[in-house]
Amino acid sequence: MRWVLGVDLASARDYSAMCLVERVQIKTGEREYHDGKAIQIEDKYETELHVRNVRRLPRTDSYLDVARRIRMAVEHPSVAGDIKVVVDVNGPGRPVVHLLREEGLHVLPVCATGGRNEALSKDQTGIETYNVAKKILVFDTVVAFQNARLLVSEELQHKDLLIRELNTYKMKMTGAGNETFSAWHERDHDDLVSALTLCVWFCNRYPKRGWQVSKHKKNHPDIKKILAREDELRMENAASKLATVENERLLRQKYGRYM
Repeated sequence: MRWVLGVDLASARDYSAMCLVERVQIKTGEREYHDGKAIQIEDKYETELHVRNVRRLPRTDSYLDVARRIRMAVEHPSVAGDIKVVVDVNGPGRPVVHLLREEGLHVLPVCATGGRNEALSKDQTGIETYNVAKKILVFDTVVAFQNARLLVSEELQHKDLLIRELNTYKMKMTGAGNETFSAWHERDHDDLVSALTLCVWFCNRYPKRGWQVSKHKKNHPDIKKILAREDELRMENAASKLATVENERLLRQKYGRYM
């Protein structure tokens, strides 16, 4: 997939966030090799991760609101059919995954854990979940940022906030050591970078080549709209306000054991 949408779903006291990343191949030079008959020359490429959009979600959003936002993002013409959604299932994330699965959207659930490794498991409903150590999520993202493999668009609405969160992680890694990771969701508002870590993890876990070479660093106008379709969401909410309340009640009855 060329596009990756990371979704960090938080409890009521924190923000939820979505982050959209594009994988872009950049030509870095050429290399020579011998195929057994003659010397051949081929182009060399490196894959960069371009943060195209980040968005904090209103704390008043219900699980159904979040599911609608994700669905509208993946159905946007600029990314439709070439995007993967990675959702943090800690806290309220699992009910949203079930909602999206019921609507026919295949999302990848990730659960941030302690330890040093990652493993695949299944929940009571049979949905496979990647249990990934927080150290892996944070370390891979910070390293990509420091090595300029992870690039943040200058036009992002929350660019300064995202970079500040990345620098906070950098300070934690170089400072207090292992135990800082156990509280990464407790001390600071790090929702934007948490969503970003899911994107970076997926790109590292599932590398792929062959995307069109691009050197632009600015957002295409359509990309800005992917996570910001407020008018459509408000109209949909107004048309189904009573149904939303009822569905929210049924959702809590059905998936309350995961919350």
